[in-house]
Amino acid sequence: MKKVIYIIASSLLDTRLDKERFPVGSHARNDKIFKVADHMLKMSFYVVSVSTLYYMIKDTNFCHWSLGGSVSRLEFFDNFPCQKDIPEFLHEWYIIKIGYYSHEMLYHLIYHRKRYDFSELMTHHFITNVLVYFSFSTGAIKLGAAVMLLHDFSDIGVAVMKIVYEFVGFYGQLAAYVFMFSSFVYTRIIVFPFVVLYQFYLRYLESPVP
Repeated sequence: MKKVIYIIASSLLDTRLDKERFPVGSHARNDKIFKVADHMLKMSFYVVSVSTLYYMIKDTNFCHWSLGGSVSRLEFFDNFPCQKDIPEFLHEWYIIKIGYYSHEMLYHLIYHRKRYDFSELMTHHFITNVLVYFSFSTGAIKLGAAVMLLHDFSDIGVAVMKIVYEFVGFYGQLAAYVFMFSSFVYTRIIVFPFVVLYQFYLRYLESPVP
């Protein structure tokens, strides 16, 4: 899959990438193409991930209207641990996500050891894996699914910005930046703390339901 994406990225960048900054045949040019291919692969994965997850949970009692759902009261742990209203294929979707995040961490550990930001990204991958494994193993997949829907959607914008940065004009970059910035602010700075975490606090910490 990465090879196919690399071929597509190479054809897209071949005529648009600045030949003065990235001379033809140079290591810097090939490295840039590889990075763009990697971001294209991540963008594709996140688009599929968000689309399938939203389709599965849009009519559930843990998809808030701010996420495109239909409820204003989130039920993450109703009848826990014997929850009977888990959407079909959500467990399988979770396992695929665990596999993806594990692959990302191991790939970074093996092939990106010389990157200047290796430690920071390794910490990020490790914490992500711990959180996803923990939510799955404890049965908190409703809460985990809502959180990953938010984070994966904003990650689409990040990937798009990294893809178009080197080979589109100013207005294309501006559009990509606006999408990245607005999606990040909405999902991670507004919805996540003021909807998901706040409702979790009110429902299960401040006034726990017996």
